[in-house]
Amino acid sequence: MTDPTDDLDGHTIEELADYVDRGRTPVDPAIETSPGCRHAIAALERLRSASSTILAEETAAAAPPDETWLAGLMSQISLDARAGADFTLLTTPDGDEVVMTEGALRALVRAAGDEQPGFLVGRVRFDGDLSEPESPLTVRVDVVVGYGTRVPAGVDRLRTAVIERLRTHTMFRAVRVDIDVRDLLPPEALR
Repeated sequence: MTDPTDDLDGHTIEELADYVDRGRTPVDPAIETSPGCRHAIAALERLRSASSTILAEETAAAAPPDETWLAGLMSQISLDARAGADFTLLTTPDGDEVVMTEGALRALVRAAGDEQPGFLVGRVRFDGDLSEPESPLTVRVDVVVGYGTRVPAGVDRLRTAVIERLRTHTMFRAVRVDIDVRDLLPPEALR
């Protein structure tokens, strides 16, 4: 069996794809002077162009997103950002209290969501006794997902991230994190 890099003068197709992704800069003379590499690059560029065209056509053919989703999401974020009630996380031996606002608690959950590619967190709710720092807590999160995002894997990552954030930064025990996918949007809508 022949080595597939023989026709590419020792380069792999992955290296050439990376080179194309970088806009063929910095110029690599070994690649640019190789007929096999130039042929492969031309094919990669045609493939990328065709893929972009197909994706643009599919997006254009899809029903336009409901314009009210953004207004609703912004309204919910505005409500969530309000400080809300203070919750005592712990009391020091001197009697001083360390408190967290409900808004800060929501911000922790939202930050966990912001780290998930293709996910945009909407409403965040808590079920449980927030006046008791070590009480079990159910977190309910509404999300909007970008088209092409692997929803089950992303939801699992988000759930794990929310539990970890609460464990790291608070005394609350998230025993359950319910995530509701409320909408699916074209990728450019989440940029």
